[in-house]
Amino acid sequence: MAEPEEKISAICSAAASGADAAELERQIAGLLERAPDPGKDTFARGGPAGALLRAEIVRRNGDRPSYLAALAEIPAEPIATDPALASLAALARSGGREHAMREWRRGHVEASLEMLDALARLWPDDLDLAADRLRVLVLNRIEDQRTRATIENLSDAAWRHRRIALLATLFHTRKSDITECLNASARWATADTGSIDGLERWGWQASLTISFQHLLVLGAAGPDGGDVREATLDSKPLRALARALLLLPRDLREFQDQIFHLVQANELSVPEPFKFFAAVLEELAKEDVPAEFLGQILAFLIAYSELPRAAPLAERVRQDETLLSCPHLAKFLCLYAQLAGDRRLEGIVLAKILRDDLRPEDQRGYEAAAARAAGARRCD
Repeated sequence: MAEPEEKISAICSAAASGADAAELERQIAGLLERAPDPGKDTFARGGPAGALLRAEIVRRNGDRPSYLAALAEIPAEPIATDPALASLAALARSGGREHAMREWRRGHVEASLEMLDALARLWPDDLDLAADRLRVLVLNRIEDQRTRATIENLSDAAWRHRRIALLATLFHTRKSDITECLNASARWATADTGSIDGLERWGWQASLTISFQHLLVLGAAGPDGGDVREATLDSKPLRALARALLLLPRDLREFQDQIFHLVQANELSVPEPFKFFAAVLEELAKEDVPAEFLGQILAFLIAYSELPRAAPLAERVRQDETLLSCPHLAKFLCLYAQLAGDRRLEGIVLAKILRDDLRPEDQRGYEAAAARAAGARRCD
């Protein structure tokens, strides 16, 4: 028997005898060192263990299509029931899961889902694997029919997993009515296995969204018979919850996404989302938030012709020119100044931009722009 086949047989035997992950890793590394790409036939004598080992070797070699094909050839039943395969199966499962989530973090969503789907076929009862798959679906493919189908078919055991229950609840906050949201949140509250590590922000998102919607419904059904729209705009609790939601993002892209979901998509079902959030964002602009967030707030107010609401923010920047070191804020402040006819502010912004930008390729027309900035200051 050729040496690669001997090593493959030894690895399968070690797995059957209960070798730990470290020992299996050592033997697999030795196999790859001598035979980086063993042919498919060399694994044939190993049976299901050989099929598992082949899939893991192919994965480590970075050949995703061949890896998916290898996973498809593994018989699901022995993998799930044969205790002799447990250690090798655990190694292959954890390696595949980590690989799939690494692809997801790189932005390769479909590649990640292909791997997670293939792994879920072999290990349908692995709740951590199911949670990772649901995470990709809810956060990146919420409109996909697979997402709703997966959530509708969750088992009781799956609902007891904290991460799965949170993701299902988050889905319902965006795609279902308040009744479904409350039912899902009740099940999330009683989940008692697993953790939500890495999803804490989404936990706050789901909780605040449900609280907002519940309070909004209670206000709409109130006995005073007042105008629901005006009551919503003037509600301090609702504004506080909306503010908390807008402070959850950690960077500009997340802040932009949050504004899209809350305003354009109106996921909170606010009667007048643009008017409501214009008031909330105006108040938020007075707080100690990142300068790029201030730029996005200014962009929002300009886009919806709320120049009077943008004026206090412009004045804040006028008093603290260090904020202009943020290009995202500077460009929208310049646009505001042009729309508002504030030539002095426009001159301040242009002068700051030109002073900070030292790249030669961006200095074309410098003299004319500098003269315009100086002229704007003289005209004030």
